[in-house]
Amino acid sequence: MKKLEEERNTIWRESLKVKNEELLLEELKKRFILLKKNYDSDLERLEFIDESEYYLNQLIDVKCPVCNSTWGSENSKINTDKLFITIEAEREKIQLQLSDLLSTIQDIDLKLENKSNQILNLSDKIKELDIMINEELKPTISHYLTELEKLLKIRDYNKENDYNNERLTKLMETKNRLIDSVSTDSIDNPINQEISDIIYNTFCNIVKDILLGWKFDDNIEVGFNKKDMDLIINNRIKKSFGKGYSAIINSAFVLAIMQYAVKYNLPHPKVVVLDSPLTTYKERDSINQNEAISDIVKQSFYKYLSTLKDMQIIILDNIDPSKDIQDKINYYHFTGNDTLENGRCGFIPNI
Repeated sequence: MKKLEEERNTIWRESLKVKNEELLLEELKKRFILLKKNYDSDLERLEFIDESEYYLNQLIDVKCPVCNSTWGSENSKINTDKLFITIEAEREKIQLQLSDLLSTIQDIDLKLENKSNQILNLSDKIKELDIMINEELKPTISHYLTELEKLLKIRDYNKENDYNNERLTKLMETKNRLIDSVSTDSIDNPINQEISDIIYNTFCNIVKDILLGWKFDDNIEVGFNKKDMDLIINNRIKKSFGKGYSAIINSAFVLAIMQYAVKYNLPHPKVVVLDSPLTTYKERDSINQNEAISDIVKQSFYKYLSTLKDMQIIILDNIDPSKDIQDKINYYHFTGNDTLENGRCGFIPNI
């Protein structure tokens, strides 16, 4: 189809060029015909002069009826021989030019005929291509496009079917795994409670990354107390940090479990709810009184959580995140007042 259309465009441009050449030749022919009329007029003028001279020589000289003087003189008589030679020379010159002009017009007629034939041939070719394009190729293309559309629908249906089958298989595997995990038959499905040191170390590294992201301290080492099943931060047990720090560490513990489960594709709802993790937080007593990290930890806490993907963290707290962080999260301000236009009165709406 594309090849034929390109061929048709090429022939059409060639036809347009030939038509322009034909118009130019027709215009030249009109001008040459006009020039031929001028040459014919010149020949008629010479013929008239020749005949006039013949008739003038037959006239008898008479005296003027008014003054009785002789008409003309010897010097005023026409030299017939010289006049005849001049007329003949001019006639031959014009006839020669006329002959060349007629030959040129004849050549133009031949060229015009040739151009006309070329235009007809090119027009016939264009018609043939139009017939082939419109009556043969376009219906064929339309037919195959219809067939292609049907095949695409079948393909989409098969893809959707494959996707559903794959999803069904995964859901069945998840279902079976959950059934096995909640089975009460301890003999057939014994529970393996042993956790390797690699798992503990991986989990502690996740907690460390979280605390560093919260700017909990400049240098953080995280270990795990297998006896108490709790974290050890910088060689200190969690209880030694006080209530405020315990809330921060507990939040990191819960989030680390979710991140670990997501990382290794373990069952987890991927949703964590933290209730007042920052409200009870107080600056730790330090020998260096310049270590005021309260506001930094609070805002770093929100900033870090706002970057997490594919997980949902719901936080209920009296400490507001900064404005730039509020724009990156779903933030709701509970005012406790039904009359205020901005914010909500409370967590549970009035009915």
